[in-house]
Amino acid sequence: MSRIQTTGGSPISDRILSRRKTLGFLGTGAVAALAGLAGCGGGDNTANNGNTGPFSRSAVSNAFKDIMTDEDSHVTFLIAAITQAGGTPRPAPTFDTTQAVWNPTDTNNFYALADALENTGTGAYVYATRYLVSAPDVLVAAASIGLVEGRHAGFLNVLTGRPVLTDPTPGGNDQTDPTGKTFSTLNGGTTPDFAQEVPQAPSTVLQRAAPFLVNVKLNGGAAPPADTFPGGVFEVLNYALLLEYLEKGWYDRNVPKFANS
Repeated sequence: MSRIQTTGGSPISDRILSRRKTLGFLGTGAVAALAGLAGCGGGDNTANNGNTGPFSRSAVSNAFKDIMTDEDSHVTFLIAAITQAGGTPRPAPTFDTTQAVWNPTDTNNFYALADALENTGTGAYVYATRYLVSAPDVLVAAASIGLVEGRHAGFLNVLTGRPVLTDPTPGGNDQTDPTGKTFSTLNGGTTPDFAQEVPQAPSTVLQRAAPFLVNVKLNGGAAPPADTFPGGVFEVLNYALLLEYLEKGWYDRNVPKFANS
């Protein structure tokens, strides 16, 4: 990958938000952000083996192992891409794994939380790509990761009994609405349904991910960015790396517990 060229602003984000703003992103409303999904399957002792829907148990186990490997690879790739382009990859955060969402209560709860992570990730990548137009090679690489996140999300949506295309936005369609998503980039957004991924700005992504990020230690890395990514391309990539560190950590912790058949 060639050195990234950006338009406007510093090519490497050295803007770190204040600790107060960081805590505002990651603390307030954390319990409510994933209350519905985090409760799916929880507390049902008969569901410890998980409902695999149309899939065999071994197929589900193998799929989760693949997902875990993918997320590990995304972290490795983003670190290499940022470095080769002349940027500085953020350090790995330290997550508070004592939080409830880091410790699924049973297999169905594990499925539901994984579904929440992947549906949020797909929208995060869709939103962020608009800030990569000055670096086409990077845009393609980010889009390719976003497509993999979409494959994960589609599998998990079916596994958890949702439509293949599920809107993770609070108040958006989910189990009760099989028509897919209602975001449209055309006609001022008035067209009923073009079956498109709903872009998720960092503020929305971080609201949804807040339960996973309670007490997170950034270890010197930049705090979550503003929705306009004022730090440019490297800020986008380090934001993606933050999200991938989260997914990697969560899957590395829980796949061996719940997908070991």
